[in-house]
Amino acid sequence: MNDLDLSLKERIARLEGAVGWERTPVPLRKEYAIPVVGFLVLSIVLTVWAVGFPNHHYQLVLALLVVLLCYQREAFARTTRILTWAYAVLNTAILTLVCKLLIGLGEKYPLAWMKLPSVTLRDDPESTLGKIVPNLNIAWGETPLAQWAIDFTILQTFLLLLTIVAALFEFQPFASLTALLLLILSLPALMGFNWDYLFWGIICAAVGLYLQTRDANAQ
Repeated sequence: MNDLDLSLKERIARLEGAVGWERTPVPLRKEYAIPVVGFLVLSIVLTVWAVGFPNHHYQLVLALLVVLLCYQREAFARTTRILTWAYAVLNTAILTLVCKLLIGLGEKYPLAWMKLPSVTLRDDPESTLGKIVPNLNIAWGETPLAQWAIDFTILQTFLLLLTIVAALFEFQPFASLTALLLLILSLPALMGFNWDYLFWGIICAAVGLYLQTRDANAQ
């Protein structure tokens, strides 16, 4: 639906930012109903094959939050109640897997390399040379800094929440910055996934989500 299809009252309300103005609902095209399900199911299968199943409840919570915000802001086209629930479940499932790309590193020891050497004298009674030349044994012991652990899952979740909130309020510079930081923090996990399947899983997910949007179904 383009601007010419809006009534004069809707145009004025949109331009003046009138309270309570709602966009005209856009129905989902009938020819998109089955392809949406097909693309989403295929993306779920490929993504699970590539990254495995979700491993943290934060992934499900954030995916559910994004889906609810999309429906609340009417980003998706209208359809029947049964299809709406089916699409909501599939959208939540694929976004949960996508969140695994950005959340779930767990605890890491960034300063594990900070160790101190300790020298001990190894006594070998059977060695005649050891009685003349000391037999030294060097071992590396962990320091308190080396045992310092950081929960990267919490950091990833915090950055993703900031990105979602900034995008919700259309604060694009801040959203771009937090998204970049999140991407840099998630690089170790991204390199460990099977991208032969993940690439096509993301493509199918993008197509399935786009076919549900208002723009894709506008007449």
